[in-house]
Amino acid sequence: FLLEVTGLAQIGKSATISKSISRTNFRRIKRIQMVSTSSAEYIVAEITSKDQDSCTIPSADEQYLSELQQALGQWDAIWIENCEQLLEGGQWKSAEIGRLIDALLDSAQENETKIVFESAIGLPFNLRDPSIMSKMKIRGFEKDLTKHGVSILDRQLRRINLSPSDIPVEIRKQLVKELGGHPLAIIFCADAIYEEGVGPVMDLVKRGKGFYEEIVRAILKAVSYTHLRAHE
Repeated sequence: FLLEVTGLAQIGKSATISKSISRTNFRRIKRIQMVSTSSAEYIVAEITSKDQDSCTIPSADEQYLSELQQALGQWDAIWIENCEQLLEGGQWKSAEIGRLIDALLDSAQENETKIVFESAIGLPFNLRDPSIMSKMKIRGFEKDLTKHGVSILDRQLRRINLSPSDIPVEIRKQLVKELGGHPLAIIFCADAIYEEGVGPVMDLVKRGKGFYEEIVRAILKAVSYTHLRAHE
């Protein structure tokens, strides 16, 4: 009933979830995007289609849980994006959010609605039965998947009118590995090769400078330093 999908920003979490959902017969899908100001009331309003001001999160209320279950029943799947925005210091940033998440976890066992939590970092779920949740970590292209990263690099080189064959395949593989297989980093790498040449780019990647430093900053921008410290 529950799925937690984690990974760095721009690594391909949303694309993976979207592709997976497209292969199901789900038609009633609610996609809710979290921002820094998102509250428990906002999430409930999105699920129930009610006015946010009328939504409250009681500390203990069987009627509330029943109403939430009924509201979930109108959806085949709930997809909550950027859940790291609901955290502070590695924990839910408010008691109301914690109670709502617990209610969603409980409700998942009472109906057939699937709930997907998408986050840059792992979430502090309180699961009485861990078997009801599957966890998926989205990573860059690693090991035997390096060829897929090279394919992305080749496509990006062609996009900027460069021939991949002009760069030895071993160098292209090494660049992909040095970049951790991160798709966004590979795209930036192709642009850097166009502007500076493959030799200087390889040097920048190894030293963590130039475009490499910029891409790291861009990838981490969506994750606050608080979340990073909690993750470490």
